[in-house]
Amino acid sequence: MLYYSQTNRQEVYEMTAPKKPPITKSFGYAFEGIFTCIRKERNMKIHCIMAVLVVIAGIILKLSPVEWCICLGLFGLVMALELVNTAVESVVDLVTSEYKPLAKIAKDTAAGAVLIAAIALTGCGGSKSTASSTAASSVAASTAAATNNSCGEGVTWALADGTLTISGTGRMTNFTKDAPAPWADQADQITTVEVEGTVTSVGATAFKDCTALTTVNIADGVEYIEAGAFNGCTALTEVNIPLSVGYIKTGAFKGCTALTSVTIRDNCRLDMNVFPDTVEVNYAEG
Repeated sequence: MLYYSQTNRQEVYEMTAPKKPPITKSFGYAFEGIFTCIRKERNMKIHCIMAVLVVIAGIILKLSPVEWCICLGLFGLVMALELVNTAVESVVDLVTSEYKPLAKIAKDTAAGAVLIAAIALTGCGGSKSTASSTAASSVAASTAAATNNSCGEGVTWALADGTLTISGTGRMTNFTKDAPAPWADQADQITTVEVEGTVTSVGATAFKDCTALTTVNIADGVEYIEAGAFNGCTALTEVNIPLSVGYIKTGAFKGCTALTSVTIRDNCRLDMNVFPDTVEVNYAEG
């Protein structure tokens, strides 16, 4: 009878155990599995086609780096789950060719995982497309406003000799970076802003970065000054805010570094960072 020490047993194991393939071969096996799945599985072909369409749509919609990471990550997840699904189905088919409830559960749950990931990817693309369509609509609306001198429903604007006059009845449009005010390309020509009293609000970012603007006269009857309305008007020194204004929103006069004092009604609601810290705010009984 032969007796083996622990060392001898380890040596025998190392001699008889199959050697692991080189790492290059391991990658080769992985790629072979991917290509086999693409060749033989109809759904994998569909996923590949959809991936190409996603990339094309992403280029057209100009996805940000973060959005690219999300979309490509979800796409990779779908592909990986499809590979796992194929592996599960192949093993189940290898083990049994008969109908068994447990085999059905294994196949169905694996397919369900792929479906959930595919729905998530579709939702990601759909939300981006909707956002892009909304932005495009806003830009179109801004372009139309520039053409017909409209800056709100029932509100118009006119620029003459450096004075921009807002007139009409109702609220001004709230402008954005993607849909700026129609006079934005003439901002350096605006030195005075006159807002008539029949206009009820000064629109968000309406006069943002009008660096030549020195005087703002807001007539009695205006009720709101929206966020960032005069943000970055660095030459602004005089602002007449009527007692009818009851709410001034965030950053309305942010960056107005030449402004030294303003007077508002005593119960006027102020959001955060409405005026620079250097501005003296005086209150009058409303």
